[in-house]
Formats: sequence, C-alpha cells, structure tokens
Amino acid sequence: MKFLLLTLIFSISLVTNEVWAGKSEPEFEKFEIASGGGFTGFVQGYKVKSNGNLYRCEGIGNCSKDSLVKKLSKREMNKLKKILKKANLFKYKLQEPGNTWHSMSMTNRGTTHTIIWNPYSSSKTVEFLNKVYTEINSLFNK
Repeated sequence: MKFLLLTLIFSISLVTNEVWAGKSEPEFEKFEIASGGGFTGFVQGYKVKSNGNLYRCEGIGNCSKDSLVKKLSKREMNKLKKILKKANLFKYKLQEPGNTWHSMSMTNRGTTHTIIWNPYSSSKTVEFLNKVYTEINSLFNK
C-alpha cells in the first residue's frame, strides 16, 4: 500500500507553487482531482483539459484509465476558474496523505503543482480543502 502511494506521489511532478502568476484568472493545461487509498489502493477522480474536455479516471495506485465524460460548457469552465482563483489552492504545499487521501493538481506550461491531504485530519486547512474539493467534484458531476 505504501509503495503504491509513494509511486503516485513520485509520478506527479511537484515543481512550482505559482501556477498562474500575474493572470486575472487561473489558466491551466490540465486540472485533476482524485481520491483514493485504503486497503485496495483504488483511485478515482476527474481530469479536465483547457479545452473543457472532462475525463473520469480510475485505477489501482493512480488514475490511469481515462474515459471522456463530457465537454464542460464555457459557463462551467468559468465557474471552475473562479473557484480556483478564489481558493488560491496552490499556496498550499501539502503532501500529507493518510490511509485515504484527496488530491488536486494543476498543470500549466509543463509544470505541475499537486497537493495531497488526508480528508479526515482535523484542521482548518483540511476543512477548507475538503469544501473546495466537494464544490469542484459537484461541478464535474452535474
């Protein structure tokens, strides 16, 4: 289990903390949310590309199997960007998975920033991240 988690963490580039510096709204090539872990190491989540294509992903250890769900409307893409801008998620430098975890990552200009946290930890930061995660996940599930 720990091996799978470490593989996931190392498979994601953690290079920058400033993904949309100077932009009025977040720009990204790809944004991902995922959750996983536990006994099976099963991971599931969503990936959205800058063109609005939304993919559902799942796999053991990482989100490797993708299937196109839909194309997000311009309104939905703007809402996602608004959520990301307001939350300023990538000021966080969390790499704190528990037995189960949530993650969000954004790729821009070839650089990826990822945060991983235990959704059951008790802190204001985790409470905030869980709220944002739920808001984005519900946007993708409409």
